[in-house]
Amino acid sequence: DIVAAAQPAMRELRDAIRQTVALGAVGPRGVTILETLLSQSNLEIGVRRGSEMGFHATAQGKIALAFSHQPLLAWLRQQPLERFTEHTICDMREVEYQTRLARERGWATAPQEMVLGINGVAAPVLDETGDCVATLAVVGSVQFVRAIPDPEQVEALQRAAHAVSLELGYRGQPVYDRPQG
Repeated sequence: DIVAAAQPAMRELRDAIRQTVALGAVGPRGVTILETLLSQSNLEIGVRRGSEMGFHATAQGKIALAFSHQPLLAWLRQQPLERFTEHTICDMREVEYQTRLARERGWATAPQEMVLGINGVAAPVLDETGDCVATLAVVGSVQFVRAIPDPEQVEALQRAAHAVSLELGYRGQPVYDRPQG
């Protein structure tokens, strides 16, 4: 159970960075939110369970494209890319670039691409085969989750995602420790 495996790491991440944390399952057409832990600040920004996050306009989707063993990018090339805001990436070459960048970094972001004023930064959750079966994301106002996220946020997120991966049987090198190239 991915949600049960992720709960401790999600709580620790939320408490450390004081932002909403969302866990999503990678599917053939997007990332479906399984669990959300709302921030404990006065203003809550959340993502509803069951919401499907598109591949091209969300940090979670970009991580799925970058790390899933499924042919998600090939599927996406055949689809029209919906524009949600003026910041949504609708050029397939840019989506492919963002996918490569996510793979190199081990994290992705999508500032104001789905909703104005909101950003997310996401990292992969890998199973025992090294496949990206889920994503872990920090979601918040662009004031607190910036387009170029704080290194402390990224580090905490990646370590939490790796902890969940370990719970799911992954035994490989952490994504953030992999050699570039």
